[in-house]
Amino acid sequence: MGFAVPPLKPVIGGHQFLREGPGEISKIIAGGADADFAALGSGVAPSLTGAHFHWVWASHQSDTIIKDLSHALKIDLDPEQVEAVHKRIEATISKRTAYPK
Repeated sequence: MGFAVPPLKPVIGGHQFLREGPGEISKIIAGGADADFAALGSGVAPSLTGAHFHWVWASHQSDTIIKDLSHALKIDLDPEQVEAVHKRIEATISKRTAYPK
């Protein structure tokens, strides 16, 4: 019908499926998040509402997220590169004022 769903709407709003914890993000990156929706704190699998889990860089950021993502992309990063990526993300995200970043 073309009506926008408010992001904070319970069960189906877009923010319902945002995750920021490193463990949660690891599951999303690995592709198993929808099947493990309860462990990710969701009462319903996102696929039932036509949605997907998405991750955001927020207060729980860590190098683990960068390592997991680079591994999924088959990119090898040494510790200095991981640190450089982390700093670059932080610099970019700090300019954004609204959630999700």
